[in-house]
Amino acid sequence: MPAPPVLLLIAPLGLPGAGKSALARALQRRLRLPRVCRDAIRAAMFPQGGAGAGEKRAAFAAVLAAAALHLGAGRSCIVDGATFAREADRRRLQALARRHGARVLWLHLDCPPALARRRVARQRAHPAPDRTPALVDAVAARFAPPPRDALRLDAARPRGELLAQALAAIARVRAPRPRASAP
Repeated sequence: MPAPPVLLLIAPLGLPGAGKSALARALQRRLRLPRVCRDAIRAAMFPQGGAGAGEKRAAFAAVLAAAALHLGAGRSCIVDGATFAREADRRRLQALARRHGARVLWLHLDCPPALARRRVARQRAHPAPDRTPALVDAVAARFAPPPRDALRLDAARPRGELLAQALAAIARVRAPRPRASAP
């Protein structure tokens, strides 16, 4: 009897401008998984929004609720639009995964702050109204060390290379584990 598929909660983490959303969208297209995006949810919830922390918390709560619905239906999904700089946000995602028998796959887009600032400064359209080079520095200052089991991806590498590394990690996690044979 084949092992049941591994239920995954794929979570890119890193500085604003690291390439999390680009990777999440590429994974969404390739794997045909739902992508729950905090930035899009925040923009829909607060179309006239400012840079309030309350808006971010409300949108993150909505992300967790949407991810819970996907996991509850037996669907893996991708969580996007959050830096996961704070350990508390990571714990909330881990707890959600545990409640649904899922595994979090952290994809750490390791990006030097100078590169992230340049990328953010060049972006013309982004749904987060507070996305500025100064935000990169603020997030970098509070960024907790990434989880030990996170896949480190060098955000300076080409997007295709990052996608290939992420897909390989997902395939390893999803691969059926051999069952111990009975004596």
